Amino acid sequence: MVVEDSAPKRALAIAERARRAGIPVDKAHEGECDRLTGVEASGIAAEVTFHYAELVEVRGAGGLIVLLDGVEDPHNLGAVVRTAEAAGAVAVVIPARRAAQVTAAVVRVSAGAALALPVVRVANIGQAVETLGRAGYRTVGLDQEAEKPLETGPKGEATALVVGAEGAGLSRLVAARCQELARLPMAGRVGSLNASVAAGIAIYKLSENRL
Repeated sequence: MVVEDSAPKRALAIAERARRAGIPVDKAHEGECDRLTGVEASGIAAEVTFHYAELVEVRGAGGLIVLLDGVEDPHNLGAVVRTAEAAGAVAVVIPARRAAQVTAAVVRVSAGAALALPVVRVANIGQAVETLGRAGYRTVGLDQEAEKPLETGPKGEATALVVGAEGAGLSRLVAARCQELARLPMAGRVGSLNASVAAGIAIYKLSENRL
């Protein structure tokens, strides 16, 4: 852990508690913590290892699981995790490659939800969709070209919502593995929404019977 001399009292108090717990604490120059973390760190930073959950740990819980097919913007990932946690989702699933991972920026944007909600990292999102389908989940891919609008399922239904990447949407292989594709109704001239906004609307739509 590192802390700046000019850090706020709350950060200095955290550093002192870390020292008493036997955690090494070094001093840093002003602005160093922001540089190390890539976010506004309030004068304190620590290197930690984020624990990703396993799909097998969450697939038996029922409820709503959100899968992100290649979302690359850390701010979008953080926003989705925050919304999913607020709506009572079971987990968020991300691919291990070619997608945003959980970083300090993601934790900050999620308002800490990334530390409260299981985030699962898998090698292949398409295979994860199939696994959840076999486990009894209704697997729904969000696709603005789909014929039918997104609908809330029966109360208590286990649902896996699959959201595509910024701009590109769902990949062809992932879409093919979803049991159904659905769109968000759009009345305006703009034909699409930001990935995290679309995910947020869909998350709450599918959570209506649980909230």
